Amino acid sequence: MNTDRRDPCESQPAPAAARAINRLDHCDIESPANSSDGHVAHGAQNASDAGGAGSGADVGTDDQHANAVAAMLPAQLLESGEIIILLLKPSLWFILLTCLGYVTMVVIGFIIALQLQRWELLLLARRDLVLITIGLLGARLFWQFFEWLSRVYVLTDRRVIRVEGVIRVRVFECQLQQVQHTTMFFSLRERLLGLGTIGFATAGTGITEAVWQMLANPLDVHQTVIKTLSRYRR
Repeated sequence: MNTDRRDPCESQPAPAAARAINRLDHCDIESPANSSDGHVAHGAQNASDAGGAGSGADVGTDDQHANAVAAMLPAQLLESGEIIILLLKPSLWFILLTCLGYVTMVVIGFIIALQLQRWELLLLARRDLVLITIGLLGARLFWQFFEWLSRVYVLTDRRVIRVEGVIRVRVFECQLQQVQHTTMFFSLRERLLGLGTIGFATAGTGITEAVWQMLANPLDVHQTVIKTLSRYRR
């Protein structure tokens, strides 16, 4: 009897879901905004070459990606057909570095209070001092976490956008044609951690009006900004 047996070691085509998808924190997204509600549509890029079970996996992954973008960026900020090039947040080091002075002062105050308590000049138990110090540090770090959460940096084919603020939200947006030049800043703290800040100056003032603070891989991000300005600025 003649049977057709397939070698189990024979290579099979790689499923479409195995294609590399850019991570959101490095965000090299090039996806048009949905014309109806301003959300970012990601499935169109992969629709042409996805098939079978792999296409289902792609759709699920793209939906998750689109949901993550929608969670970071208010849909009302996007115009119809606008393409997102970069969608970034500051490094998590932002939480600690932006309140480093406050943390230092609280720790110094705790040490002084301990010494005063040892000399019986302060009527507080050591346990109370520890709890107060932990409370002060925890409250400030908690607030800085929400500050980090509120910050979003966006580069599209039309605009540069910065969103920040917990209670009072501040939005900066500038057309690419109005961006006169960009500047990179590297503080000592940022250099030690491989971070950097990018500033944008507009043609109207010539001074830095908005900054993207404490970015991871700042040189790569700045290179993408320069390429985008060269390509889309008219």
